Amino acid sequence: MVIKGLTDNGNTGFPILGKLRKGAKKTQEGRPGKDLPDYWRFTSETPGVTEAFEAVYGTEPNKLTVFLPYPKMADNWDTAKELWSGGQVLQHRCDGEKCSQWLDENSGEYVAAERDGVEPIPCPGGCKEVGRLEVILPALVDAGFVGTVTAETHSINDIVAIERALRAGDMLLTQWGWRVSQVPWFLYRSTKTIGRPRTAKERANKSLKSVRGTTDKSLVFITPDAEWMSAQVKAVQEHARTGLPAPAIKKIEMNAQQARDEALPAPRTESGLLKDEDIVTVNPATGEILDDEPPPSKEPDHWDDDPDSGQEDIIPELSNKAEFWEWAQGRFASLPERELADACRSATAETGTFDSAAEKLMEKLA
Repeated sequence: MVIKGLTDNGNTGFPILGKLRKGAKKTQEGRPGKDLPDYWRFTSETPGVTEAFEAVYGTEPNKLTVFLPYPKMADNWDTAKELWSGGQVLQHRCDGEKCSQWLDENSGEYVAAERDGVEPIPCPGGCKEVGRLEVILPALVDAGFVGTVTAETHSINDIVAIERALRAGDMLLTQWGWRVSQVPWFLYRSTKTIGRPRTAKERANKSLKSVRGTTDKSLVFITPDAEWMSAQVKAVQEHARTGLPAPAIKKIEMNAQQARDEALPAPRTESGLLKDEDIVTVNPATGEILDDEPPPSKEPDHWDDDPDSGQEDIIPELSNKAEFWEWAQGRFASLPERELADACRSATAETGTFDSAAEKLMEKLA
């Protein structure tokens, strides 16, 4: 049973272990610290977490392999505009037009429009953009700290870049049958040249022809892990080349599972992927693990039989699409080529190897 206004909001979340910050410590109250050059500053109020973080990542980490904790992107990445007083008290939270949450100055309680069933109020202004990304750091889990770390940014360029990357990643992973929480991500900072409006002093300079200039900024980026992506692309290429989805897709799943197992909670190895000798092929229809080496072809017994009888039913070892097609054309030479091609495609789609596809073709056409 839920408690009205307390446990009926559907909120989810692990304990927050710390924050990844882009700026240095504040030197003046109410003013943000200086933007750090391409590395994060990690802070935590939980004893032992900062030490565990720095033991693996150091004090100035630039690149981090992370996992997203939740399958829905909106639960991992949150953006809004907020106004804080003294950096301590949230005054309101909005989308730039309407407030979803605000502080009632009379009661000292927060009003949430959706939760409390009230109409959102207009944004009173003065707020700034903020983006918060919840991530899991494998090293902290390995050290015994289960929870999320918040990567926070107030940069419009960061917010746009992260939003676009997460949307693109979500679309690609969904296409391949994955959730965003099932794969490793690469979170990093890099300095880029961006456009900006010129200051009033710069605009007063008549030699400058444009009202916009450029500046270098250290921005935040996120992409699926490169090694994991490489394994997926190779498997998809193999699927496109051979037309056999089952073995290739199984290798994708096994490589990704290996990467997850090594990264969370254990540290990853150099490659994070399965070695060729560790990969097995699974028949999608039966779940049977197929041997790497096909069984030796059975030699016909010529002792009592006619030497020419049964020769056409012997299936040679077929290791690729070209060999399979050449065998099929020779075995079913009387069949129209288009009809034979359709039958070959059907047989390969139902089986896991070219040898099995040949047997299936024999059953259908012999």
